[in-house]
Amino acid sequence: MRESLTTTTCTYTLKMNPRIDPQDNTTGTWSVRAHALANDGDYITKDSAAKAKVLRNS
Repeated sequence: MRESLTTTTCTYTLKMNPRIDPQDNTTGTWSVRAHALANDGDYITKDSAAKAKVLRNS
């Protein structure tokens, strides 16, 4: 598998319901995993592509 120099920026908004989702261990720095699939079936996965801070609503 060969990586190219093409750059793509992706965004995602994570919404949590504090009445349903776990409350004690959700805050902090999360690792973001990325998976890209090409039209020819080739793919690449990055287990720690970025970091994201998850904050408690106050």
